[in-house]
Amino acid sequence: MLENKKLAANIKSYRKMNRMTQSELAEKIFVSCQAVSKWERGETVPELDKVCLLSDVFAVSVDELLGHNYDDNIYMVAIDGGGSKTEFMLFDKLGKVYEKLTLGGCNPNAVGINTSFEIIREGIIKLNEERKHISAIYVGASGFKTSGNGMKIKKLLEKEFPAVKIACKTDIINVIAASGMKEKLIAAICGTGTVVYLSENEKLTQYTGWGYLFDKGGSGFHIGRDGITAALEEGDGFGEHSLIKSLIEEKLGTDVKAGLTDFYSKGQEYIASFASCVFKAFETGDKVADKILSKNASRVAEVINEVYINNSDVKKVILSGSIFTKDDIFFNLLKKYTEPQLELIRVKLPQVYGAALCCAKMCNLETETLYKKFTDTEA
Repeated sequence: MLENKKLAANIKSYRKMNRMTQSELAEKIFVSCQAVSKWERGETVPELDKVCLLSDVFAVSVDELLGHNYDDNIYMVAIDGGGSKTEFMLFDKLGKVYEKLTLGGCNPNAVGINTSFEIIREGIIKLNEERKHISAIYVGASGFKTSGNGMKIKKLLEKEFPAVKIACKTDIINVIAASGMKEKLIAAICGTGTVVYLSENEKLTQYTGWGYLFDKGGSGFHIGRDGITAALEEGDGFGEHSLIKSLIEEKLGTDVKAGLTDFYSKGQEYIASFASCVFKAFETGDKVADKILSKNASRVAEVINEVYINNSDVKKVILSGSIFTKDDIFFNLLKKYTEPQLELIRVKLPQVYGAALCCAKMCNLETETLYKKFTDTEA
């Protein structure tokens, strides 16, 4: 006797992973659309010959389709999502990484819930082209903590992958997990956007991270915007001369004023991409670039210092995000403005590995060995 519940969930899950409608699947295995619908609801079960056809169509074994997975390995998907990119990783309980993939940003505050879900869904399907039996999916992404966005994405994913454990959390948890630290600490992400958290006994208290319209600085968006503003002012003849203008125009392939339409239409992620021009100018000793980076670093430090003043027992600040990969420039500036009692630590393990550790924990797996395996892999 076939087990209705597990088979029903697997038929639905594998059909969606293969991007088929119920009608398209029905046509391939010579049954009615109503028959497929009843199978997926668990009202009836397919005959054995149809199970074999489903196995061929989905490119999985009959045992896997029936839920009899004799491979005692556990395969999981870890996802780290930001404003500019979303990283995916397929790995197993031993820490072996099978595939990695990067797609565009999935922050629902920037791209909307539906687009965020489609990016995550597409990544999971592309990542798992070998059709491994996935036990868990963990998504840690920016924008998931506000307006119930994480729960909304979780519900959509549960419909898409009904037989899989799923969690959707804020990306700062990825950072903390990737640091390997358990004590009370301050955590900051400076990427396309910026946010600071106090972490204590798995409780998170958020500071800033209100989005580019309201945060005062410290992100790729703010640095890129300030650089573009400096270039526009110079173009109008009242701004200070800077290498930033020529670097931005080189990137644009046109005059900075001619780029205004794109700046407005392409939005936050596009503007953040011009932060690299400010960093390049800074490396040449450019005074305007120095002012821009110092202003943004001092804003992040201001928030960190305020958290420290109210939590004087905190000793460590962990830092992550693309802004901290610019040859220590932003890290050193931030250190200049933060309280000297604080130890600033860059999280060197990529955030997607932090998501992987959270995913393994969700599956009740021991994570200390995994952490060591991941750090050895990235060394």
